[in-house]
Amino acid sequence: MKIYTILLNEDIDSNFNRYDLAVNYITIDNLLKQKDCSLYKKMHEKRIIGFDSEEGISQLLKYIEVFRNNEDYEAIELYRNYTIANGAHRLACAIYFEHKDVFVDVKPGLVKRYYGIDWFKEKGFTEEELKQIEETKWEILKKL
Repeated sequence: MKIYTILLNEDIDSNFNRYDLAVNYITIDNLLKQKDCSLYKKMHEKRIIGFDSEEGISQLLKYIEVFRNNEDYEAIELYRNYTIANGAHRLACAIYFEHKDVFVDVKPGLVKRYYGIDWFKEKGFTEEELKQIEETKWEILKKL
């Protein structure tokens, strides 16, 4: 499926709804440049109680290698409304490495998770962090 098709379904009231993809994208770039991943850790710790950010980063490193080398990967799970059920790390890697299409597996359900910019504001992200996330969203959209 075309990545832009997935992202077109990730909006609420015409507002982009998956800023978590931008944070994952920033983290991919930081990992490749051996920089800090504190933004990733902050986001995931606020999203999931008890989240092991080191395990998440380890998983992201695995996906970086898979997408950089065009290897086979587990399909990105979507709900029937083509919103992301499971696979934001993989999708961010696909975008970073300029893939235009991804394998998907459509699951039952019509769920829409909310990770709009207001979620990040409500969770206490700084103005500088919000600016970086917003700028990265535009970088992602321009790549598609």
